[in-house]
Amino acid sequence: MTSIGATGPRLDTVRDEPPTTMEGGPTGSWWERLDRRTTAVVLAIEAALILLVWQVAIGVLQLVNPVFLPPPSRILEGFGTLAARDDILQHLGTSLWVWILGFTLAVVVGVVLGVLTGASIPVERLSSPVLWTIYATPWLAYRPLSVVWFGFGLAPIVFLVFIASLFPVLLNTAAGVRSVDPSLLQASRVFGISRLRTYRSILLPSALPFVIVGMRQSAVMATISLIVAEMMGSSVGLGALVGILTSRYQTGQAFALVVIAVLWTVIIGQLLKAIGQRVAPWQTDARLS
Repeated sequence: MTSIGATGPRLDTVRDEPPTTMEGGPTGSWWERLDRRTTAVVLAIEAALILLVWQVAIGVLQLVNPVFLPPPSRILEGFGTLAARDDILQHLGTSLWVWILGFTLAVVVGVVLGVLTGASIPVERLSSPVLWTIYATPWLAYRPLSVVWFGFGLAPIVFLVFIASLFPVLLNTAAGVRSVDPSLLQASRVFGISRLRTYRSILLPSALPFVIVGMRQSAVMATISLIVAEMMGSSVGLGALVGILTSRYQTGQAFALVVIAVLWTVIIGQLLKAIGQRVAPWQTDARLS
């Protein structure tokens, strides 16, 4: 990695003037040359075709029993049924609170541990055996232990969300810190910059794109662990409601809840991507995609 100041202008030049072939035309695939509006139209058409084929195959031809795989029309009806429930806001609010709490803890702890392990070889050697042992253990295996440690209620679920989403942030942050140009660190020592300022002005900005990537991965893991943990041992939340609905073969409503969880994760991922592109404009789009 070169210096931050030197990298930005060259990236801007690349974006403003795409590479060309000998004939003068732009290189790369046709998808890369589409603007945002055209890309959105193409994606919308693709989604509409998928939903149409799905509806015809399941809703009309019934190639699969709609009880096990409901067509889009039944899932749409499920949204209406869920909206009429008196307890839907309680389930949504509980899951949202648990997700935010577990994800936030994972990001804070992951960034701190990632910076420490990435910047210090002694810290990495001391902590790696413990961290990799925890990482190698399936997070579902902590479910019975979390009940013993934290009792019943929301605390065990918060813990599982935290454990499941911790290591993507931690590992990406550590990789980002290790990728810092050694000449920058040597220059900071030559100019007598303190260790704290080195972390704040060099290591963290350089690792920021990696942190954003880790957060996007952690957002997915947080949603997965939340739904599964609630299905296994909770009476409230999206996962608990999915379990109740599927046990009653109300799969249209269950799929509607899954769609809500997927949309939440996609929105968070795109929001984090936009934040990363704004706070780290010197990095390429490929690093944040």
